[in-house]
Amino acid sequence: MEKVYQEENAAYRDCSKNLSRFRDAQALIESFDELLQHFPPAVKVEDLSQLRRELVTRQEKMITENSEVKDRLDVFLDMMRQGRERIDAWPLKKEDFDLLEKGLVKTYRRGRKAMKQAYEQLTVVAFHEWRKRVKYHWYHARLLQNVWPGLFAKYGEELKRLSDYLGDGHDLAILRQTLQGNPEQYGSREMLQAFIGLVERRQTELHLRARPLGGRIYVEKPTNHGKRLRGYWKAWQLQQTLRPKVGSLEDAGDGWNPND
Repeated sequence: MEKVYQEENAAYRDCSKNLSRFRDAQALIESFDELLQHFPPAVKVEDLSQLRRELVTRQEKMITENSEVKDRLDVFLDMMRQGRERIDAWPLKKEDFDLLEKGLVKTYRRGRKAMKQAYEQLTVVAFHEWRKRVKYHWYHARLLQNVWPGLFAKYGEELKRLSDYLGDGHDLAILRQTLQGNPEQYGSREMLQAFIGLVERRQTELHLRARPLGGRIYVEKPTNHGKRLRGYWKAWQLQQTLRPKVGSLEDAGDGWNPND
């Protein structure tokens, strides 16, 4: 489905472009609030009210100057509906796990590589790229949740937690870039420097938390990861074929518990 993937990926990317500025403006305010909640009062920078007011004013001005925001949302909704309708026409040429394995392994391999590059390069772009790969893997895990519900539910929670670490770190990077791009707008130089110090400290914490979690998630070689998931799939398929027989044994009252 490489051709279909490229087309769909471009379509959804174009959808988000019309709204990304508004999303980022809101994310800056949320990042500001979460940062102050995270640090104890003893290390907070005094008199940050002006900074937050300027972030809110920036967001409100953006919305005011773009009166077509509602129209953009309507267009976005329509494009989402069209995307859902296109799914029925996707050319699925394989069945069972063969349909999924190549993409699962490729995405896992790219996530492994992106993690390595993130901690080698220590750049905003590298960590953002890793976060995208983590989210792809998380969505794949959700596709497999019925194969082993208990395991994949917990695995999905850990992938979301990793994605949140990286996402929060990226939002803080955007906040820092925004403040440094127009520093005189947000307050005194001393206050801004102190606040950016908190931003960088929190980013470091998030990246430190992400590393061992990412190490556990990406511990396998990609081919081994695919083989393990195929094994889960086969066991699940066997479970489906045995279900009627298990039911009849339970009805017969022989005392055998299929969950043992």
